[in-house]
Amino acid sequence: MDTVNSHVICCLLFIEPVEVRVVPPSVVTVNEFDTPVRVNCSARGVPMPNITWYKDGVAMPTRTIIVGDEVIGELNLERLRPPEQGDYKCIGATALRNEPFSYTTKIRK
Repeated sequence: MDTVNSHVICCLLFIEPVEVRVVPPSVVTVNEFDTPVRVNCSARGVPMPNITWYKDGVAMPTRTIIVGDEVIGELNLERLRPPEQGDYKCIGATALRNEPFSYTTKIRK
């Protein structure tokens, strides 16, 4: 009679809750149009959170910068124009945990 060896493989999954590190200001006011605007929102966690900026429910180009265990989502408007004024929302979440965070920044002249 043949004997079959069975092996049990186990994995450990480390999860850390999202910790918001930088909360964007609630209002950013520029003195004149065609002025660059840069706003950051950052967090850490395991797995690393994804951060995206939105305006009117539409995802905006978001620069992702990773410094150590921190993820920075940067909104960069090269030249603020009148139609770009409004509420921008920074939303972050991890792939494994449904605990998103959200902050709104009003950008205006």
